[in-house]
Amino acid sequence: NPLIFLAILLVLNLIWYSGFHGDQVLSIWFEPIIIIFTLFNIGSVIGVADKTYIINASFYTAFSGVTGSGITGAILVNLILSRKKDLEIVRSSFVPAIFNINETVMFGLPIVGNKTFKIPFLFAPLIAASLAYLATYFGLMKPFIFAVPWYFPIGIKSFIATGGHLPSVLIELSIFMVIVLLYLPASRRYIRELQ
Repeated sequence: NPLIFLAILLVLNLIWYSGFHGDQVLSIWFEPIIIIFTLFNIGSVIGVADKTYIINASFYTAFSGVTGSGITGAILVNLILSRKKDLEIVRSSFVPAIFNINETVMFGLPIVGNKTFKIPFLFAPLIAASLAYLATYFGLMKPFIFAVPWYFPIGIKSFIATGGHLPSVLIELSIFMVIVLLYLPASRRYIRELQ
């Protein structure tokens, strides 16, 4: 159920916002299920399963954790575009964010306990997952069939997970740009607070 998935994402990010690793706290409850869904999707490709699932392990990491939980790489993009790339947080976080690691942003910016970023941080994964779900449901994007490790960068993950479907890659990148826009007001507020 997509609504249950969105509720899990919201709770997961609330846990992150409180300073705990949301994925690690909740993964025991939901990851086995989405891994099974991924296995069903692989089975549908080889002809041993007759159903594919939109929400699965690769979908989860692509649309809730790309550049790290809360899709915080979007903040880094905003800081770079506002010519704040010389900030230590950008220099130390950009490369890890490419591989979906964002602890330096979570605790260095910080996101944890930071009211400026709270709303976009909580809702970015929900918006990204909803847009991706709808794009897949309406056939604009292929379902993520193959299991891809969580640390694969944006674009590469959707390319591999969909079996090389380029429109899915473009949609994933477009959804990321929507999240960049979502974080823009908070990023601007953060920059004003620095000055």
